[in-house]
Amino acid sequence: MNREKDLANYALAFFAAASFLLLVFPSTPSLHSVRLLFSYSLYPVLQGARLDYRLRNVPDNVLRLVRADQENLRLKAELAEAELEAGRAGRLEAENERLASMLALSRDARWRGTWARVISKSPRDWFGTVFIDKGTDHGVRLHATVLALSGGRPVLAGRVFEVYPSFSKVMLVTSELSSVICRLRSSGHEGMLEGRGSRRLRLGYLQEKAEPRPGDELVTSVGGLLFPPGILVATVSGTASRDASMNLFAAEAEPAVEPDSLQEIYVVNMDFPAEIRRYSEENL
Repeated sequence: MNREKDLANYALAFFAAASFLLLVFPSTPSLHSVRLLFSYSLYPVLQGARLDYRLRNVPDNVLRLVRADQENLRLKAELAEAELEAGRAGRLEAENERLASMLALSRDARWRGTWARVISKSPRDWFGTVFIDKGTDHGVRLHATVLALSGGRPVLAGRVFEVYPSFSKVMLVTSELSSVICRLRSSGHEGMLEGRGSRRLRLGYLQEKAEPRPGDELVTSVGGLLFPPGILVATVSGTASRDASMNLFAAEAEPAVEPDSLQEIYVVNMDFPAEIRRYSEENL
């Protein structure tokens, strides 16, 4: 055991002495190249005057090798920066497209309202409600229609459920408490679209001759009390099946906008007759 320890100490002393002599005394170009390559492998980021100092008296082949590696490192850094810039440009382009669609919706004479941002969601009610940063101080009213943009088109996201001075709570169409009277754009037949607290919706109260097919669009009906007619709400995702409790049919549907993709929404200011407003506030 002591012998092995002594050998290790002798070896350490030998290499320390050899390193000291290599550092102190002049060396040949070959030895200088070996020392440069060893140090460069440990710390390759050498630039400017420090790199020029290290490359003195080095043969041309070693000089070209180190210079090429330095150029490779520089190009990799530039490529990474270019990829970051391309990512930022892509995000800005998507943002510009969304803002252009928002501006077009704001100019639509059919709907006058205000834009708001989604500021909070509850993990316990992910498909039920969201909070927005506008309230009564900004003209938001109870039961106001809430629109979103999907593929550049205005679609129904839900309605204002609670209103406070500086923020509001929005009930999404996917909420278990949500129900919207819709009609099939293809046939004109009406049904009741109900939320399930998930990405799936249920279209009920359909007559047999309605014949909904996967892909059919569902839009708000003129018979609905709270929403302007003709707004896209969902698309049929399954064939109709007979309702067990009634002689009617039901079908599965998917919302036109995913709840977890909401960023900005548009709150529509609608003026209902006083009698209708009072009835809605008492019964909804």
